[in-house]
Amino acid sequence: MRARIAVVSPDQAEALEIAQPKRREQRIPFGALVEARMLSPGQKLVSHNGRWAATIRVDGTLAAKDMTGSIHQVAARLENAPSMNGWTYWHFFEGDTPMPIDIDAVHSTGKLELEMHNVFALQQVKATHNWFQAKKMRTALASRASFAGQGKFGGRDFGDNYSTIQDMMLSVPGVMMMNIFGLTTGAPNVCGFFGDTSPELCARWTKLSTFYPFAKNHNGGEKDQEPFATDFQVEYPDARVAKTTYSQIMIQAIKERYNLIPYLYSNMLQINHEGGVYFKPMFFAFPDDLDTYTRNFNDFMLGDYLKVSIETSELGTTRSEFYFPDGRWC
Repeated sequence: MRARIAVVSPDQAEALEIAQPKRREQRIPFGALVEARMLSPGQKLVSHNGRWAATIRVDGTLAAKDMTGSIHQVAARLENAPSMNGWTYWHFFEGDTPMPIDIDAVHSTGKLELEMHNVFALQQVKATHNWFQAKKMRTALASRASFAGQGKFGGRDFGDNYSTIQDMMLSVPGVMMMNIFGLTTGAPNVCGFFGDTSPELCARWTKLSTFYPFAKNHNGGEKDQEPFATDFQVEYPDARVAKTTYSQIMIQAIKERYNLIPYLYSNMLQINHEGGVYFKPMFFAFPDDLDTYTRNFNDFMLGDYLKVSIETSELGTTRSEFYFPDGRWC
């Protein structure tokens, strides 16, 4: 599969081919290029067989990042690109290569980069989704960024969070909001990304992730976060669950998640056909109960028929209070 990379001149096209030699195996064009029509007049398209990810930017600095992590300066800022307001933009650099483009750069549609920047996430996910669909392959995509309408093509990875009880608690309304926005498979990094987690925090977070529409344990700290990690082989200090390790709690939570798959899948299928929200606040189901509007951390709904009560705001506790609206609960 030959992905199409935008360049300004044949010389730059030749340099690009040198920077990325041809490969024998097939490569997936992950985000390359999302919208060729957005290129400015004078730019041309050349074929290139590489797997490209990260950022493809036009009109200013057009940089592409291949899957080896190398940054390639594909196109420099157009010399005659108009500057509408002389706005400044904080540039990030990979070596000597500026990554973002000026927010007053003008696209061929007449739109400013200020207006178009956030659309790239949507267009990349859409392009990737459509590529797989054309191959009659099912997709499961998670993007680090998002825009309105993206839920039709893929989900959302919340990005880097912290290994704290506060971040675990805030993940609940975070997942709710993504579901309300139409991104039904948005989710954070379970147990946190920055910093080292604790056995109790990771066990509680793994239990919470049982109910996430999309769950992933991903971290950048030094300590391992898998259930089989050494730190999780200690016993949970509660007499009611004697001789139960944090590892066993995490493994049981994962098994319970598998038990919920038929319910999750059925809800996702219904939402796909009719719209709706899966991971949602209680006031969606009980709009007349004003107390439900302030309980968005330890109590929430999964679809229309499951209510979850789970401690997300405190470590070291063995007792918690939950709210049940009037009705018949079983």
